[in-house]
Amino acid sequence: MPVEPTSNGFATTYAIGDAMNFDIVMKSPKATSDIKWLEKKIVEIESYLNNLISFKPETLREYETNLQKKWACERACERISEGLVDLAIFLIRIKDINYNEEDEKAFSVLLKNKIIDEMLCEKLRNLKGMRDHIAHRYGEINDPMVFDAINNEIEEDANNSLILPRPL
Repeated sequence: MPVEPTSNGFATTYAIGDAMNFDIVMKSPKATSDIKWLEKKIVEIESYLNNLISFKPETLREYETNLQKKWACERACERISEGLVDLAIFLIRIKDINYNEEDEKAFSVLLKNKIIDEMLCEKLRNLKGMRDHIAHRYGEINDPMVFDAINNEIEEDANNSLILPRPL
């Protein structure tokens, strides 16, 4: 992603979705390292998403019986969610929004500050909730629900602009 120098520092414009654009203008000497961190995080999320898509099982039965694929899918979902939380907190910091909440509130803060819309916020919260359920094993994991999310929601949402910020 190109970083364009301006008289005020560095500016790069990103988009999440078709209508939610945000500019990152950083005036500090840390600007270049922040942009590099952001780019690295985006590549990391894309990598986990591509891995998830490449090794997801074709059927629920395969998901339930092939523990190697199941665990790989679950881990990829965890990492995608964690990366998105990192991005949300980064945006909150860059936008100088007062924030000292738990990680799960980050998406609500972005919604409140009109950086993302309600539908995107809900999808991100759901992904974070699924991640927490998988990571902490709250009761029994609902394999059909996770399989459906992996095969329908996560890839579709990413392809329809949920996950990948990109320069305009």
